[in-house]
Amino acid sequence: MSRPGFVLEVDEKTPHLMTMSGAQLRLERFGIGTQVVYAADAEESSDPVGLIDAAVGAPTGVAPLSEQLRPDTRLTLVIVDADAPLPRPHFDPRRTLAERVLEIAARNGVDDVEIVVANGLKQRWNTQQVTRVLGDRVATSFLPDGLITSHDVTSPDLVSVGEVDGTTVRVNRRVAQSDLVVVIGIRGDDSERCPLALGLTDLTTLDRIGGVAPDREFERGVSDLIQEKVPGFALLAVLGQPLLAPGFASCRAANGNGASATGWRSPRPGRSSRRFPVRVPNWSTATPVPTTRSSTWSVVPSPRR
Repeated sequence: MSRPGFVLEVDEKTPHLMTMSGAQLRLERFGIGTQVVYAADAEESSDPVGLIDAAVGAPTGVAPLSEQLRPDTRLTLVIVDADAPLPRPHFDPRRTLAERVLEIAARNGVDDVEIVVANGLKQRWNTQQVTRVLGDRVATSFLPDGLITSHDVTSPDLVSVGEVDGTTVRVNRRVAQSDLVVVIGIRGDDSERCPLALGLTDLTTLDRIGGVAPDREFERGVSDLIQEKVPGFALLAVLGQPLLAPGFASCRAANGNGASATGWRSPRPGRSSRRFPVRVPNWSTATPVPTTRSSTWSVVPSPRR
């Protein structure tokens, strides 16, 4: 049962309250009259699959995903290579999001489907990493036909999509030539950096974005250019991960009047908090809650003809 948020006013009977001190915990006594705000408990989803379907069915600013897919659509799923918040969830929500998109694509007769990992300057994914993140069903359906690839920032096959401040911006060819790109990622903070600018561009572009002297204005220009040139649909799982595991650090503190304070209680690992809107300019944005429930798409994607 979730508990609402409240404000605790410290009086002479209030005990020491637990606070963070860097990476450590400490008990701190606050002055009489101090008001301590405790947020409401996060709400666990009773129907996470339904939330995903509702998100893709009513995105922000554009038509539902199913209405953008036709049998001749060249569809690319871009998996954002981002570390999940710590502690890690019991499963990776990108798996469920990818499966749901594949199901929708199959129902619409789409068979030209590929998956590209937006790893940027990070290590390219091997078979084990693909299976761990996307699951056996996706891996066995796509890997044998070479339909899951990691981006190569030095590849001569990258495609120019324009210039920003005198620098030619080149991106992954498959992504640039797709009719629709579905970006699947995890959001554990309030960052609004474009995952395609960081994960699918060339080495020269990335050097200006995150090199010795990062150029944030240039990065925004690259982000705007990619969003203008690449038809995209952003599908992000917004996680509400616990800061500390249940136990001593998650206990309640009570004042002399019987009011209780939830100092460090968070959702259990692998569960999501209530949905929060995520702003991705000029992109449709869905904020589903991940699930472990498995489902099967009716059509196995086949190589592009």
